[in-house]
This record gives sequence, C-alpha cells and structure tokens, in this order.
Amino acid sequence: QPTHVAAAQPTHVVAAVQPTPTVAAVQPQKASANRKNDERLNAVCEDVGLSLPSSDFKIPSFNRATRCGNLIFTSAHGPQLPNGVVRGRVGDELSMEKAQIAAGLAAMSLLKTLKTECNNSLNSISRIVRIDAQVSCESSTSELYDIFDLATHVFTEVFGSSPTISISGVRTLPDQSAVQLSAIVEVD
Repeated sequence: QPTHVAAAQPTHVVAAVQPTPTVAAVQPQKASANRKNDERLNAVCEDVGLSLPSSDFKIPSFNRATRCGNLIFTSAHGPQLPNGVVRGRVGDELSMEKAQIAAGLAAMSLLKTLKTECNNSLNSISRIVRIDAQVSCESSTSELYDIFDLATHVFTEVFGSSPTISISGVRTLPDQSAVQLSAIVEVD
C-alpha cells in the first residue's frame, strides 16, 4: 500500500471506532489441558452411532500424517471398515444415506490418525483449519455438500467450530472408495 494513502487515514478515528482487541480475544486457546476434545469425541460418537476404527489403515508407501510446525497435514482417509473400505459410486451403487455414513466413517478414520499423531489425545488440537473432501459420484449428483453433513457435524462437535471445507465430485477414488477426506489441523 502506498505511503501517502496510509498517512491520509486519521488513526485517532479508527482507534475510537474499533477498540484494540485483547490478546486473549485474537489468539486461540493455548492451554490444551483445558480442552475437552476427547470427551466431546466420545459424546458425539455415542450420539451418531460411530466409533474410531480399532486399528490404523496402513499404506506402506506414505505417511498418514505429517507435522510441520504447529500444523498437521493428513493424507486422504477413506471410510474404513474392519474388512476394508466402503466402496461404490453415489448415484450408482451407493444411496445418499449410505454415502453420508461413509463420510462419517472417513471422519472417524481421520480422527484416529490425528489421535495417534497427537500422543493418543485430541486435546492438543486447537482447530481443524481445512477439510478437503472427494466423493465418487455420477456427474448428475448435485448434493455433494449434503454427503458430508455427518462428517462436518462430527468435526464441529469435537473441536467447537466448523472447518473450512472443499468438496469435489470425481469419477473414481483409490481402492474404489466412496469418499475420502484429508485435513490441515492446528495444534499447540
């Protein structure tokens, strides 16, 4: 911004209209001991009838999550079942209701990885910054956001705020998975 524009703005008027926020108001909560993410996860799992997978779905060629500073970047997570993943294309082999459950299972798989990455507790996570979601669907499927309602509900209930979400409909996903989610997460 040019200097002459900044100098033309009277700072005393801006300060009078918008008081300076306190540091606590602009920074996210840092005391992870005060967070109850694990307790909220247990409550939401009971409420929606889902649970974390009993084991991590291992793919030997890449990491499920990578930490960089105070951010965790996850790989794509599908709807994990004890014997594999939920497969199918929405609008073809999979109903909208089953796709929503698949997205909820993918959210549980992603939370399992985050919990493992954060020393078996989600309490150090301050928020989910972004979710990237893909759904295998017919080109005529228009309710893509509806498919991820259950997953978004889980994340919002556990972490206290809705994540930014980007959703794409694709023809096919790895392993013929119905949906997949990846995330960028902020930690203490």
